[in-house]
Amino acid sequence: MSGEETTTDGLPVDLQISDFIHFNPPMASYITQLSNMGKQSFISWRKQNILIDSLSNYISFQISNSVREAKFFCISIDTSFDISYKEQVSFVIRYIDEKESQVNFKVHERLVVLKESPKTTAFDLCELFKNVFVENNLDWKTWLVGQSYDGAVNMSGQYNGLKTLIQSANPCTTFVWCWSHRLNLVVTDAVSIDINSMDLFGNLEKLYDFISSSKKRAALFVEKQNKFYPKKQVYRVKKVGTTRWMSHKYALETVLDTLNALLETLNVIQLSEGPSDRRAGSEASGLFAYFTSNRFIYSAFIYKKILEIIEPLSNFLQSPDFDLLAAQSMITEKLKKRIKKRKRMPGERVDDSPISNALQKLKVEAFYGALDCIIIQIKKRFMGDNNNYKGQTIGLLKDFSLLSKKRLDESRLDSSTVPLDSFSSFSQIYSYFIDEKMLRSEYIQFAESLPHFIKNMA
Repeated sequence: MSGEETTTDGLPVDLQISDFIHFNPPMASYITQLSNMGKQSFISWRKQNILIDSLSNYISFQISNSVREAKFFCISIDTSFDISYKEQVSFVIRYIDEKESQVNFKVHERLVVLKESPKTTAFDLCELFKNVFVENNLDWKTWLVGQSYDGAVNMSGQYNGLKTLIQSANPCTTFVWCWSHRLNLVVTDAVSIDINSMDLFGNLEKLYDFISSSKKRAALFVEKQNKFYPKKQVYRVKKVGTTRWMSHKYALETVLDTLNALLETLNVIQLSEGPSDRRAGSEASGLFAYFTSNRFIYSAFIYKKILEIIEPLSNFLQSPDFDLLAAQSMITEKLKKRIKKRKRMPGERVDDSPISNALQKLKVEAFYGALDCIIIQIKKRFMGDNNNYKGQTIGLLKDFSLLSKKRLDESRLDSSTVPLDSFSSFSQIYSYFIDEKMLRSEYIQFAESLPHFIKNMA
């Protein structure tokens, strides 16, 4: 490296000896000693940036080498704004290290690069995608076997999405969109279906911000819980998140389980803080009025029931070893459980008159409205043509389901349970790498040897 720009005392131009003497005398002594010996300190921001770049290049080089040795790999791409509101695109590669695969079959997931991209159309992202693989000297047209993005049109669109553009050059790049993420989007739409749901979860968000923003209020809420429920667990108000639909359920259940304590907490805040802080008093008053209203009670129990209906499916989709085909069956089952409307008799007219009963109106608009929204969104996100759910994808789910622990155990005990068409869809997609008959034979051998693998890996 070339020498650093230094001052008369031998320090980098952006540092002064007085800084070290003032803040850290031992460091000052060490820097002075280096200067007297004519050695570089590498403390200047220029040298540190050079070191960081060198480390970054070395790490990227090692990751690329490992991926090339592994041959097969998948890519996951996502976009997000950074703190300066610039669009950053992350490229994450998943692969199995060939050197380690014989020991523990460890899957590596490596962040390869972050790229700024002001344009996020499918074509712009595709060009960025190609440039990243050229820079890392990776042959994606031969060895890329899977791709995973979110459900945005520019990423997963059927005709002009990034996944389609990549598949046009490499048909083996099977697209995967996280099922749990899809379900989260379904519920997000369902809890925003009408004014009642928006008010319910909007006020839950306000409550979290209001209570959690003050240690005094949070402590008061704990105190009131101990008063009303002395033998029960103490809860904190929960945040309603945008990426985890279960947060809606947890936030709602916390309020329902601690409602008396919550109402007294808001009442005390209104009386104690209101005179000196009009904003706090007004917020407490508004929240108290809403959480004591009939509209809150009706809406809360309606959405509590709806979220309980979907919870088993969510838990199943997030389990570490689940059968994809069974998950598809569970989704289909949820669609069939929609409460049927009463069949009208011949000649009976449809009643289009407005509903005068407030409770019945809430039931129709909130409960049935949310169920209809969930059914429509499940069909769209799980079974629509846009997700290529039919045909070849169903076959893939069937093949992948054979890799669950349950199916492997069944195959080990009785090889005749392995379907004759097993791995046919998988072999059709990856015919360049796989022989169908050989794969089926190796699957049966693997199922028989699985207990020994597990025992040796323990």
